Amino acid sequence: MILDYKSNYPLLFRVYDDGVAYRFQTNLPDSITVRQETARFPLVNNPTVYFPAVQKRKDADRFHTSFEELYSEAPLNQMSDTTLAFSPILVAGATKTPRLVITESDLEDYPGR
Repeated sequence: MILDYKSNYPLLFRVYDDGVAYRFQTNLPDSITVRQETARFPLVNNPTVYFPAVQKRKDADRFHTSFEELYSEAPLNQMSDTTLAFSPILVAGATKTPRLVITESDLEDYPGR
């Protein structure tokens, strides 16, 4: 499904048997720089989250990482709102409920670049 907005950008949705993806595109004649993006995923019932939390290196700030962290496991309500993690992140609810993976695709550069 494609939603065309008047501001010259469509929002594409792709739905699969076991997943959903979305992507913003532009019809602008040149490249653009995204200065800020927020994606919110409201989660209920305090699921367990598996995530690669960034560990600050001694020689750099926490935004410079090798993207090679081990995965941590914690209930969502025990994660600090200052935790910095990169994708993919796995969200696991109660037994016999679907699991949710939040990730990115079609990247051209590292997100911390």
